[in-house]
Amino acid sequence: ELAVGISHVQLLQSRGQLEQALAVLLKLRTQHPKHAYVLKLLVKTYQELEDWVALNELLPVLRKATRIPSEELKELEEKVQLQLLQRAAKGHHEDIAAELKKVYHDMPRHCRYSYKIVLQYVQLLADQGKDILAEVELRNALKNVWHDDLIDWYGRLKGEDTKKQRLFAEGCLKERPNDPVLLLTLARLALRQNDLEKAREYLQTGLRIKGMPELHAQLAEVRLLEGDQISP
Repeated sequence: ELAVGISHVQLLQSRGQLEQALAVLLKLRTQHPKHAYVLKLLVKTYQELEDWVALNELLPVLRKATRIPSEELKELEEKVQLQLLQRAAKGHHEDIAAELKKVYHDMPRHCRYSYKIVLQYVQLLADQGKDILAEVELRNALKNVWHDDLIDWYGRLKGEDTKKQRLFAEGCLKERPNDPVLLLTLARLALRQNDLEKAREYLQTGLRIKGMPELHAQLAEVRLLEGDQISP
C-alpha cells in the first residue's frame, strides 16, 4: 500500500497536480508518520506549493525522523525562514514591522544568528522605515554573528541615539582593530555627529589596511566638508 501510494504521488507530481499529491502524502503520513521518504516527498511538495508555514511546522519532525545531512537541513531551514520573513513583509498586517519581529524571534536560535537571515530581517525593517528597531535588532545580533554586510548596514541605519550606536561600534573595534568595513562604519557614525577629524582618522586607518573604493569615496566626502580641494 505504501509503495502504491508513493508511486501515485510521484505520478501526480510529474503531472504538476501538486494539491492532489499533497492530499495523498498527508494520508500516507498519518499511516507512516516517520517514514523518511514520505517526509522527503512532503518537503518537495510543500516547496513547490510555496507553503512555507506548513514546511516550517514540519522541520522539527525532519530533524528527528530523517537522515538528511546537517548542512542540507540547515540550508532548508534558512530558506524557510527567509521565505517566512518575505511573506510577513508582503502581508496585510496592520503592523508589518511587528509581524517581522515576531517571525524573527520565533525562529530557532541558530537561524536567528545566520547572517543571511539577520541581513534580510534588517533590510526589511529598514524598508518599513523602522531604522530604530533595525539598529537595536542588528546590534543584538552582532554580538553573536559577524559579517561585512551586517556591519556595513549598521553604519547606514539611523538609530535612536547615534552616540550609543557609535560607542557600540567602538567597542567592536577593540576586538577587530584591523577591520576596514568596521572603520568605514565608524567614520559614517562620526560624520553623523559632525566629528570630521575622527571620521578622517578612521578612514585613513581603513585605507592603510585595504584600499576599498567605499573608503576612498567617504574620505572624499570628508575633505569636501572640511573645505579641502580634491586633486583631479
